[in-house]
Amino acid sequence: KTHVVIESEASHAISAVIAATRTDDESELLTQLVALEEALWRVVRACLPIMYERSEDGTPKCCEHIFYQILRPLIKSGPLTFEGEGKKEPTHLAGPSGAMSSLLPAIDAALGIEMSSEKLREAMGKFKFSMPLKHQEFIDQLVNSPNIRQRILINRPVGESSNSEHYDALVRAFNRVIARVLDFRWQHWQYVK
Repeated sequence: KTHVVIESEASHAISAVIAATRTDDESELLTQLVALEEALWRVVRACLPIMYERSEDGTPKCCEHIFYQILRPLIKSGPLTFEGEGKKEPTHLAGPSGAMSSLLPAIDAALGIEMSSEKLREAMGKFKFSMPLKHQEFIDQLVNSPNIRQRILINRPVGESSNSEHYDALVRAFNRVIARVLDFRWQHWQYVK
């Protein structure tokens, strides 16, 4: 249930990523960064708490034991062959989890976030193959384009400039989005660790 709700709500974040990466207008970039931050706030504060919901008697609705010990082994994926994707060889997926989501990889690519851990970078690379081909291509397109961080840095005003207030607003909005990404990862990690 949680992943369905997150993916549904995350559509607003992806729309903001697309608009932010396509615009050349700095005011529009600022508008889209604010929209991205708001969308991530909704995902973190309204969607992730579903993992912690409890029934009236106090038992978790998403029981860790049932999920990890009973359900997960039954639904982990094996080799699958997708029709119409152009590939005929079987694909091994990471299983039904957030690994299939393109939300954070797309946001990471758009913002210029890179994993500092080689182990995490490798895991994320493997997870990418659990995504639909069009999602993989979208992330590749974002990775191979100038990211938002680079664009903001390139437009940094030199000396006393009339654009310094606007630039500062862009930096603050960018940093708020980064904080939301970290918040998402921290909240999720608290559940899955």
